[in-house]
Amino acid sequence: MAPRLRLALALALALVLLASGASAASVGDTCSSEGDCGAGLHCSDCGGGGDKTCTRAKPIDPLTHGTGLPFNNYSWLTTHNSYALAGSSSATGSALITQTNQEDTITAQLKNGVRGLMLDTYDFNNDVWLCHSFQGKCFNFTAFQPAINVLKEIRTFLDVAKMPKSGGDWPLLKDMISQNERLLVFTSKKSKEASEGIAYEWSYVVENQYGNEGMVEGKCPNRAESPAMDSKSQSLVLMNFFTTDPSQTGVCANNSAPLVSMLKTCHDLSGNRWPNYIAVDFYMRSDGGGAPLATDIANGHLVCGCDNIAYCKANSTFGTCVIPPPSPPPSPRKAPSGGKGTGAGGSSSSSGAMARVVLPKLSFFFGVALLILVILSY
Repeated sequence: MAPRLRLALALALALVLLASGASAASVGDTCSSEGDCGAGLHCSDCGGGGDKTCTRAKPIDPLTHGTGLPFNNYSWLTTHNSYALAGSSSATGSALITQTNQEDTITAQLKNGVRGLMLDTYDFNNDVWLCHSFQGKCFNFTAFQPAINVLKEIRTFLDVAKMPKSGGDWPLLKDMISQNERLLVFTSKKSKEASEGIAYEWSYVVENQYGNEGMVEGKCPNRAESPAMDSKSQSLVLMNFFTTDPSQTGVCANNSAPLVSMLKTCHDLSGNRWPNYIAVDFYMRSDGGGAPLATDIANGHLVCGCDNIAYCKANSTFGTCVIPPPSPPPSPRKAPSGGKGTGAGGSSSSSGAMARVVLPKLSFFFGVALLILVILSY
């Protein structure tokens, strides 16, 4: 073999060995594309100075630790204004001049383990549309698409009749799954319970204030329509944590340490209850663990009494935890740019409905109930 050919082969072999030995980037490491990050991570525009960084995109599936607890003993990642996608255009053909709150499709959100979808619906063009509004009205430049498009993505709807009264426990999650009782529908219009049989939301749910007012450190006030956060007559807790005006840069910091801090604050001010739903903007963006980490923390306390569901020990008593050794620190990178955004397009409509739906044959959270928080204009 000629010397030059041997040298070329040796160099090629060395490059192959180097490539095969390289490990995927971890949380906090810089990245240039999705392929640079490890499993379950997303290459997010949250690095400083234009860099991108690997962040959590999925929470741990709580079903890996069983389904034997009441439904209200689980926490689910929720997306605020799930339909309002950055870069999307209106199905009316008009340019969209309105806020956006997420950056991937409903299907992608579901595959990433999102189990709460907040949808604003309005009468528009003789149909029901997903839309932001001005003074309760939808316009061409704020209308995203007909609601039926998203509902088709959600596929399966099943009704749950065994709803607990006066803050009691819900049915066991395993029973809800096995009996196909996976859809919960609520309305914030009290009259609809008598006229249409739709459960009055505030008899079952407490919810903190959305927008900037709900992001004040050390406070967790209820939204105006909700009972007090520490009311024990409702057994489900929904925690909002998004600014009044959504910011794709500001959310990087908000969806990190401040979110985890508010998780503990709202726990303490909600009668020592961890939230069942954690609603955020741009759920894949953070300085690290983000909304998936917050969901794991809540599920750890709810499911097994540990600080993270990753620490739950299988087939053990409540409070038995296995703390893994600390992970190596991430590679040095620039500090994330931007601070808190100035707000979140809050669900300001005065009426709403909430439903849980199951989506079979999904690769993540198979057979688990799903929340939809629908804000109706009528």
